[in-house]
Amino acid sequence: FPAGVNVSFGGTPVAPAEAGPVSIDSLGQHGSLTLLDGELNVGTGGVQLDLFSQSGGVLSSAGDVAIGRFEQSGGSASVAGDFSTTTAYNQAGNGTLAVGGQTTLRSTDGALLLGNLHSGGTLTVDSRDGPIRQHAGTTLSAAGTTLLSASHGGAPADNTLNGAGTACVGSVSA
Repeated sequence: FPAGVNVSFGGTPVAPAEAGPVSIDSLGQHGSLTLLDGELNVGTGGVQLDLFSQSGGVLSSAGDVAIGRFEQSGGSASVAGDFSTTTAYNQAGNGTLAVGGQTTLRSTDGALLLGNLHSGGTLTVDSRDGPIRQHAGTTLSAAGTTLLSASHGGAPADNTLNGAGTACVGSVSA
Protein backbone atom coordinates (compact mmCIF):
# COMPACT_ATOMS: atom_id res chain seq x y z
CA PHE A 1 0.00 0.00 0.00
CA PRO A 2 1.24 3.53 -0.60
CA ALA A 3 2.09 5.64 2.46
CA GLY A 4 -0.98 7.33 3.92
CA VAL A 5 -3.45 4.82 2.45
CA ASN A 6 -5.72 2.81 4.78
CA VAL A 7 -7.33 -0.34 3.41
CA SER A 8 -10.24 -1.99 5.25
CA PHE A 9 -10.57 -5.77 4.95
CA GLY A 10 -13.77 -7.60 5.84
CA GLY A 11 -17.48 -7.29 5.39
CA THR A 12 -19.67 -8.44 2.54
CA PRO A 13 -17.82 -9.00 -0.74
CA VAL A 14 -18.91 -6.97 -3.76
CA ALA A 15 -19.12 -8.76 -7.14
CA PRO A 16 -17.01 -9.98 -8.83
CA ALA A 17 -15.28 -10.82 -5.51
CA GLU A 18 -16.22 -14.08 -3.82
CA ALA A 19 -16.54 -14.93 -0.13
CA GLY A 20 -13.81 -17.00 1.49
CA PRO A 21 -10.17 -16.75 2.59
CA VAL A 22 -7.83 -14.44 0.68
CA SER A 23 -4.22 -15.60 0.12
CA ILE A 24 -1.40 -13.32 -1.03
CA ASP A 25 2.41 -13.64 -1.20
CA SER A 26 3.29 -10.51 0.83
CA LEU A 27 1.71 -7.33 2.15
CA GLY A 28 2.92 -3.82 2.51
CA GLN A 29 5.86 -1.53 2.51
CA HIS A 30 3.80 1.33 3.94
CA GLY A 31 0.18 2.25 4.50
CA SER A 32 -2.34 0.81 6.91
CA LEU A 33 -4.63 -2.20 7.10
CA THR A 34 -7.79 -2.43 9.19
CA LEU A 35 -8.96 -6.04 9.56
CA LEU A 36 -12.64 -6.17 10.50
CA ASP A 37 -13.63 -9.69 9.46
CA GLY A 38 -12.67 -12.48 7.10
CA GLU A 39 -9.44 -14.42 6.68
CA LEU A 40 -6.24 -13.02 5.18
CA ASN A 41 -3.34 -15.45 4.62
CA VAL A 42 0.05 -13.95 3.76
CA GLY A 43 2.90 -16.06 2.39
CA THR A 44 6.61 -16.08 3.19
CA GLY A 45 7.00 -12.49 1.93
CA GLY A 46 5.45 -11.41 5.25
CA VAL A 47 3.84 -8.14 6.28
CA GLN A 48 5.33 -4.66 6.57
CA LEU A 49 2.91 -1.83 7.42
CA ASP A 50 2.85 1.53 9.19
CA LEU A 51 -0.36 0.54 11.03
CA PHE A 52 -2.26 -2.70 11.54
CA SER A 53 -5.59 -2.44 13.33
CA GLN A 54 -7.69 -5.55 14.02
CA SER A 55 -11.15 -5.82 15.58
CA GLY A 56 -12.09 -9.20 14.09
CA GLY A 57 -11.18 -11.79 11.52
CA VAL A 58 -8.00 -13.81 11.07
CA LEU A 59 -4.56 -12.79 9.84
CA SER A 60 -1.88 -15.42 9.29
CA SER A 61 1.61 -14.84 7.94
CA ALA A 62 4.15 -17.50 6.94
CA GLY A 63 6.86 -14.80 6.98
CA ASP A 64 8.05 -12.08 9.35
CA VAL A 65 5.74 -9.21 10.34
CA ALA A 66 7.07 -5.66 10.94
CA ILE A 67 4.48 -3.07 12.02
CA GLY A 68 4.87 0.54 13.11
CA ARG A 69 1.69 0.68 15.22
CA PHE A 70 -0.21 -2.49 16.23
CA GLU A 71 -3.75 -2.16 17.61
CA GLN A 72 -5.83 -5.26 18.33
CA SER A 73 -9.21 -5.43 20.08
CA GLY A 74 -10.50 -8.69 18.59
CA GLY A 75 -9.77 -11.44 16.09
CA SER A 76 -6.60 -13.49 15.87
CA ALA A 77 -3.21 -13.04 14.25
CA SER A 78 -0.57 -15.74 13.82
CA VAL A 79 2.96 -15.27 12.59
CA ALA A 80 5.24 -18.20 11.72
CA GLY A 81 8.35 -15.98 11.71
CA ASP A 82 9.38 -12.98 13.82
CA PHE A 83 7.07 -10.11 14.86
CA SER A 84 8.07 -6.52 15.66
CA THR A 85 6.60 -3.07 16.30
CA THR A 86 8.46 0.25 16.32
CA THR A 87 5.97 2.93 17.46
CA ALA A 88 3.11 1.44 19.50
CA TYR A 89 1.58 -1.84 20.66
CA ASN A 90 -1.91 -2.01 22.13
CA GLN A 91 -3.85 -5.23 22.71
CA ALA A 92 -7.26 -5.00 24.33
CA GLY A 93 -10.35 -7.17 24.48
CA ASN A 94 -10.32 -10.70 23.15
CA GLY A 95 -7.71 -10.42 20.39
CA THR A 96 -4.88 -12.95 20.23
CA LEU A 97 -1.40 -12.86 18.73
CA ALA A 98 0.67 -16.05 18.35
CA VAL A 99 4.27 -15.65 17.14
CA GLY A 100 6.41 -18.66 16.21
CA GLY A 101 9.72 -16.76 16.34
CA GLN A 102 11.17 -13.78 18.19
CA THR A 103 8.81 -11.01 19.37
CA THR A 104 10.12 -7.44 19.70
CA LEU A 105 7.58 -4.87 20.90
CA ARG A 106 8.62 -1.22 21.12
CA SER A 107 6.43 1.75 21.98
CA THR A 108 7.60 5.34 21.69
CA ASP A 109 4.02 6.70 21.84
CA GLY A 110 2.39 5.98 25.20
CA ALA A 111 2.10 2.93 27.43
CA LEU A 112 2.60 -0.54 25.96
CA LEU A 113 -0.50 -2.67 26.59
CA LEU A 114 -0.27 -6.47 26.39
CA GLY A 115 -3.15 -8.90 26.00
CA ASN A 116 -3.35 -12.49 24.76
CA LEU A 117 0.15 -12.98 23.40
CA HIS A 118 2.34 -16.04 22.82
CA SER A 119 5.97 -15.75 21.71
CA GLY A 120 7.72 -18.91 20.52
CA GLY A 121 11.12 -17.28 21.03
CA THR A 122 12.59 -14.38 23.00
CA LEU A 123 10.03 -11.73 24.01
CA THR A 124 11.47 -8.20 24.18
CA VAL A 125 9.10 -5.48 25.43
CA ASP A 126 10.47 -1.91 25.38
CA SER A 127 8.21 1.03 26.30
CA ARG A 128 9.96 4.38 26.05
CA ASP A 129 6.92 6.57 26.79
CA GLY A 130 5.10 4.90 29.68
CA PRO A 131 4.55 1.70 31.63
CA ILE A 132 4.16 -1.86 30.37
CA ARG A 133 0.76 -3.24 31.38
CA GLN A 134 -1.15 -6.45 30.83
CA HIS A 135 -4.94 -6.37 30.57
CA ALA A 136 -6.70 -8.39 33.28
CA GLY A 137 -8.04 -11.75 32.13
CA THR A 138 -5.49 -12.15 29.33
CA THR A 139 -2.73 -14.72 28.85
CA LEU A 140 0.90 -13.91 28.14
CA SER A 141 3.43 -16.66 27.39
CA ALA A 142 6.98 -16.77 26.12
CA ALA A 143 9.00 -19.88 25.29
CA GLY A 144 12.31 -18.00 25.42
CA THR A 145 13.85 -15.25 27.53
CA THR A 146 11.58 -12.32 28.45
CA LEU A 147 13.15 -8.83 28.54
CA LEU A 148 11.07 -5.92 29.90
CA SER A 149 12.13 -2.26 29.88
CA ALA A 150 9.84 0.71 30.59
CA SER A 151 10.59 4.40 30.96
CA HIS A 152 8.79 7.73 30.71
CA GLY A 153 10.63 11.00 30.24
CA GLY A 154 13.91 9.20 30.90
CA ALA A 155 12.77 7.89 34.31
CA PRO A 156 11.94 4.23 34.99
CA ALA A 157 8.28 3.25 34.61
CA ASP A 158 6.32 0.27 35.99
CA ASN A 159 6.01 -3.20 34.50
CA THR A 160 2.69 -4.82 35.48
CA LEU A 161 2.05 -8.36 34.24
CA ASN A 162 -1.00 -9.56 36.13
CA GLY A 163 -2.78 -12.05 33.87
CA ALA A 164 -3.67 -15.31 35.58
CA GLY A 165 -2.20 -17.30 32.66
CA THR A 166 1.11 -15.47 32.42
CA ALA A 167 3.89 -18.03 31.83
CA CYS A 168 7.45 -17.20 30.87
CA VAL A 169 9.47 -20.39 30.41
CA GLY A 170 12.88 -18.75 30.05
CA SER A 171 14.50 -16.19 32.31
CA VAL A 172 12.79 -12.84 32.94
CA SER A 173 14.70 -9.57 33.09
CA ALA A 174 13.01 -6.29 34.02
